Amino acid sequence: MDIKLTSDGLAFGNDLVLTETLDEKVAQRLVVRLRTYVNTWFLDLDFGVDWFGRVFGKGRSRLAVDSLLRTEILKEIYVDRIIAYQSTLIGRQYSATFSVKLISTTAPNTVTLSLLVNEDGVQITDENGNPLLTNL
Repeated sequence: MDIKLTSDGLAFGNDLVLTETLDEKVAQRLVVRLRTYVNTWFLDLDFGVDWFGRVFGKGRSRLAVDSLLRTEILKEIYVDRIIAYQSTLIGRQYSATFSVKLISTTAPNTVTLSLLVNEDGVQITDENGNPLLTNL
């Protein structure tokens, strides 16, 4: 389990709150990975997405951005494979919805997230449209 994050930071009850399920853990880890700009985490400068160098800018194709994000999603150790991926790139706005199958010893689990990237930043929501970790 991981320490649970909220939009306000670490989740606290009487003690630190941990993620409860593998689905919750993977969703949180994917949000952190996709909302981190490459070269900003001092412990691993390769962690995250090169949003400025490889996503934002003129002439970026949807397929190139898809490939970059699919590669980043598959870096998560609990993700077995991407089972669905749909995206659009209109002007300066990229959106994607994807589902991943998780590596698990129990029943097969999936996580579905939606991603919206524009000049306001990166927003990620769960399958019900609830924003995840909005203040990262």
